[in-house]
This record gives sequence, structure tokens and C-alpha cells, in this order.
Amino acid sequence: MILLAAGCKLAAGAHATDAGATALGFTVDLPKAANSEQVSTYFNVAIAADGSLAVNGVPVKDTSEVITRAQAAKEAVPDVSAYIDADKSVLYARVIEVMDAIRAGGITKVAFGVAPIAPVPATRTPTPLGR
Repeated sequence: MILLAAGCKLAAGAHATDAGATALGFTVDLPKAANSEQVSTYFNVAIAADGSLAVNGVPVKDTSEVITRAQAAKEAVPDVSAYIDADKSVLYARVIEVMDAIRAGGITKVAFGVAPIAPVPATRTPTPLGR
């Protein structure tokens, strides 16, 4: 399950806003999405622009620590969900690497942090296909 989440309360006092999320002294500039949901999460991984990681507000050295902490979170709360806050400049491959680490730790429900954007009003009526 993959979910886009906006305006979520992050671990350790960090908080996502329209401008981005701040955790452990680095800012995560979240990408924007028109369709997102409010979610609270127990297990949070933040990925800074330089690729460094924090789990629930605590810096970790690599994805092996993400796996270990995900396993502990899954053991503590069997139905735990994960929430990834990745700076919009982070390479897609790094985000997938982190998502794979979370799943290797046993957490299968993963959401991605995004900053909400205002919906764009329709300026014309769409024409049906084939006409």
C-alpha cells in the first residue's frame, strides 16, 4: 500500500508544513501533490537532500539501521505504518532503497510525505475521446 500524506505530525517534534519539514536540523523540501490524505504515523524516515537519514527524529548511519528499527516498530505495533519524508531533490533510487529497507523490516504500509497544493480550477470542459 502506498499513500501520499500531507501535513502529518512527524516524530520527535518535527512537523511537515507547506514549505517543508524540519527534522534534526535539516529541512526536507517535500514535493507537492494535489491528492493526499492526513495520516499520523508511528514510524517515520526522513531523507535529507544529501541522502542522510533520520528515523523517528534520530539520525541513522544507513539503511541497515532502518531495517533494525522497522523490525522493532513492527514488533511493538504489529499494524504499524511507515511514513517517508524525502526532500524533493533526493534521487528516486534512494527513496526506493529506503522503502525496501522499511519493508525488509516487516512494515508493508508506506506513505510518502508531500506538501499540499491548491487545486487548479478547470478552465474548459474536457472533450470526450473520439470526438
